[in-house]
Amino acid sequence: MMSGLTPTIEKSLSERHRHMLEVESCIAPEVIAARGYWTAETVADLKGVDGISQNQYYAPALVLPIYGVDGEYRYSRVRPDNPPPNQGKYIQPAGTPNVLDVPRAVQSNSVHHRLERHG
Repeated sequence: MMSGLTPTIEKSLSERHRHMLEVESCIAPEVIAARGYWTAETVADLKGVDGISQNQYYAPALVLPIYGVDGEYRYSRVRPDNPPPNQGKYIQPAGTPNVLDVPRAVQSNSVHHRLERHG
């Protein structure tokens, strides 16, 4: 697992992905910004990024950073604009287990943190 890694490259979100998230999925702009979603226009944008592996090298794609319940960056899922056959819509690094994705914005409000404060 790639626990403890942090995304090191600031990327922007394309207008088509912003439209997909805001209009088609009804996600607030503040949530999109807090989640750190970004667009990879080329495979070169994906190479060398912590938490992205070779099996995810499809572009253009929406990149979604995934954080565990402890707030640590785990890896990124890639949502290619044209997904390869038999891969599914979202691709995560090969060999990584699924994790419960907890947005950083809700970390301070999580049950885990409340229990730590009152337990």
